[in-house]
Amino acid sequence: MVDNSSDYTLYPALSDAQLLAFKENRGTSYNWTPPKIDMTPIDEKSLPPGSFCLKAISQMPDHKRQAISVALQTLNKKEDRRGHRWVATGLEYCDDGAVCLAVKVVRSF
Repeated sequence: MVDNSSDYTLYPALSDAQLLAFKENRGTSYNWTPPKIDMTPIDEKSLPPGSFCLKAISQMPDHKRQAISVALQTLNKKEDRRGHRWVATGLEYCDDGAVCLAVKVVRSF
């Protein structure tokens, strides 16, 4: 059995903002695969304003919007970070049909 637990781990020490990429799973009845995490940190200050926009999430079909919400909740449970949570800060459609979700670690109170 292959351990894929590292596929679902974000690293705030590497960067406080990172990407989750969702791709369509065409071979099954499930709408989307679990997120694949791009370990390239995001330098938020270098992104042009509007690069990632949460308004796009309102235009998504419900099943995709729900998949994003569930994946983020699952990641937060698996990481069990005390005092920190990952929150969505932006969303963008990619050329290959994937959806890139920008997440940022924040302090929870």
